[in-house]
Amino acid sequence: MTWLGLSPKAQRNALRILPFGVIWLLTSQVFLISDYASAGGFTNVPDTAITVDPAIYVFATLAVTAVGLLVGAVELLFLDRRFADRSLGAKLVGKTLFYGLFLALVVLVTFPVAAALEMDTALTDPRVWERLRGFAFSLTSLGTAVQLTASLVASLFYAEISEHLGPHVLTNFLT
Repeated sequence: MTWLGLSPKAQRNALRILPFGVIWLLTSQVFLISDYASAGGFTNVPDTAITVDPAIYVFATLAVTAVGLLVGAVELLFLDRRFADRSLGAKLVGKTLFYGLFLALVVLVTFPVAAALEMDTALTDPRVWERLRGFAFSLTSLGTAVQLTASLVASLFYAEISEHLGPHVLTNFLT
């Protein structure tokens, strides 16, 4: 029996990738609550940060979940195989470089979209790109990097444990 018309292999891959999206979604919500509590609300944020409103919340939630799913797909379908026969040091350096560039690209795409949503303007508005420049050299950017790194480490830890113990053993351990 196929699930949504997918082959058994595609179903298995989808079920292996799905937890990455869930991990990124959950960690993003934890960080959002932490940021909310430390700033005393969503309106008391630095100029370099995006003020969260319902539209930005939905965009950010969908974007971070999509990034998690993409990380899962890249990790399980490409990088895991590419680094399978490499030493631990080579894996660490290679994956760190790859994910560093990947997450920088994610920020370069999503921050301007969120800034345009916040300012109710087009992506071509020079103010959007001025905001990105301000963000890039701010403590807000450092905080974002820490949060993305934590989500990445959690999902890669899950991948290693899941692949070595099997997803059912991991699920039994966690429940």
